[in-house]
Amino acid sequence: MKKSKKITYIFMTIFISSIFICMVYSLETPTFGNQIDLVGGKWNLISIPKELADSSVDNLFESDDKVYYYNSDTSSWEKRSHGLGILINLNLLDGYWVYPSESKTINLTYKTMDPANPCMPTSKDLVAGWNMIGYSGLQDRRIDLALKSIDGKYDLIKKYVGESSTLPETDSEGYLIYNVTGEKDFNKLESGVGYWINITETCTYYEV
Repeated sequence: MKKSKKITYIFMTIFISSIFICMVYSLETPTFGNQIDLVGGKWNLISIPKELADSSVDNLFESDDKVYYYNSDTSSWEKRSHGLGILINLNLLDGYWVYPSESKTINLTYKTMDPANPCMPTSKDLVAGWNMIGYSGLQDRRIDLALKSIDGKYDLIKKYVGESSTLPETDSEGYLIYNVTGEKDFNKLESGVGYWINITETCTYYEV
């Protein structure tokens, strides 16, 4: 009987500890609400956390909203403004600058996945230098875990929190900094947020 009580006690201790850990994790990493809030009159750096049912720029934004993506392969901007431009869709793992005409909320509808036919994880090739990326997850995640696929191949990450009405450069004010070997103003990647990342060698970034 004593042995049975001891086993029950150990089981209950492990069970309660597991619940506590799950509760703490849930408090630290809230589930993304499938909406992106945009502040009007300033540039917002965003991304999509999962593949969308309709990822077209025209579906997600008004015609007078500006949407910019920096293509690191060609060192050029792909834009959509006033309904015109070469930027057609938002892609998973990419980051985007958005300048809305007014504050608004973007509602995201995710693509339905077929469990019987799982898709290969999305990937994005990154080149040495600055790249715009997004984070593919519905919960915030520690940077070292979110970027495990490119571990050791980046040294700086920038998250924009400024209020500029002029398109910010990578060296503009208004950024929080994550320096692998130094200053760290933040330590997690957030769902719906875009980032600048400085890559030290060509690599491939994978969806988590």
